[in-house]
Amino acid sequence: MVNRKTIIDTYFEMHELEHKTNYLPEECPICDILLKETNDAFKDYLTGKLSPCITEMMRQWDKLAFPIANNTNHNILTESIVDTIIQHPISTKALDIEIYPEDIKDHPYVIQKIKELNNK
Repeated sequence: MVNRKTIIDTYFEMHELEHKTNYLPEECPICDILLKETNDAFKDYLTGKLSPCITEMMRQWDKLAFPIANNTNHNILTESIVDTIIQHPISTKALDIEIYPEDIKDHPYVIQKIKELNNK
């Protein structure tokens, strides 16, 4: 029976040796968490930068009677634009944040690996 600590230690070792510059979020819980945190921070940053611009543009469109984004508000339009940018296949450099064993102990990849190894 394989224990969770061994699997977690292995993921940390693999991440340190193989994934430090070439992230593999589809295989590594650490990479997955790092890239999700990065995308969340990027999304917050973009929202903060774009929201005032979109608000002003929508105000101008209304003033000029342009029928642009009439059935929405600036928050929804900003979120839609930011989500489109985030979904675009861009390469992000992960944030330099510390990940600890407890951060990945219940990650789906760890749980799946435990199941796989214990069923052998």
